[in-house]
Amino acid sequence: MKITIKDNGKNISLKLEGRVVGPWAVELDHYWRQNTPTLTAKPVFLDLRDTTFADADGIRILHAIYAETKAEILTSTLWTQHLADEITRNHAAQEMEEI
Repeated sequence: MKITIKDNGKNISLKLEGRVVGPWAVELDHYWRQNTPTLTAKPVFLDLRDTTFADADGIRILHAIYAETKAEILTSTLWTQHLADEITRNHAAQEMEEI
């Protein structure tokens, strides 16, 4: 997996390429926890267009990123759209449980 962060001054793009699984999911989680204050200071785009797979840990981490940032999720395939739906659906379900 490759993680690319771009900050254009107005927003931040977090681009993920490849598989968000196993040790790569752990690395994303570690990176996210270290950089949350910086990454949540501006609107975030979560670019999943080149993501090919995410396991349960990867989905959990992506959900955490979405929950903290309300990132706009960019997709390009049916699978990445399904992943985005899974991330946002889980968030909506959690919000309903809190009510």
